[in-house]
Amino acid sequence: MRNIIRDCDEFREDLLGPITMKIYSLCENHLFLKAYNSDKKLVKKRIVLYILADKNASLIKKRNPLKEKLNRVGITASKKIGGAVERSRAKRVIREAYRRLEREQTVKKGLIVVIAARHALLSSKMNEVYAELLDASVKLGLVSCQSNAEIITESEKSTEE
Repeated sequence: MRNIIRDCDEFREDLLGPITMKIYSLCENHLFLKAYNSDKKLVKKRIVLYILADKNASLIKKRNPLKEKLNRVGITASKKIGGAVERSRAKRVIREAYRRLEREQTVKKGLIVVIAARHALLSSKMNEVYAELLDASVKLGLVSCQSNAEIITESEKSTEE
C-alpha cells in the first residue's frame, strides 16, 4: 500500500511540479507578543514586518515531511483597519504577497515572521503590498541580499502590473 502512495506522490509531482507546503501559521499569543517586542521590525506605509528567531525550528523540521526548516507566519489586522470584510481582505492580500515572496525569492528559514496590516493596505493592490514586503524583507535580512538594481526593477514591474 505504501508503494502505491509513493507512486501517486511521484506522479503528482511530475504533473504539478514540486510539492510545496502551505504556510505554517503562528497561533500562540505569546509568540506574537515576543515578535512585537523584538528588535527586528520595520514599519512601511501598508505593513509592519516583525522577525524573531524560532527556538522550535528544529522540532518543526523533524515533523516536516520534507525535513527542512520552515518559517512560522502570523498575519494580523486589528479593528482599526475596518470591519470583518476589510480585515479578511487585508489578511488575504498579505498571505498571497508572502507566498509570492517565498516562491520568487530565497527566504531564510527557521524564523517567526509577523506581518501586521495598516490602514493604507485597504486601497492597495497585491503587487504594491508585495513590493513593500520585499523591500522590508531585504532590509531586515529575511531575504538574501540581491543587487539593489534587481530589487528596484522587480518592484517597478510589480507596481506597473
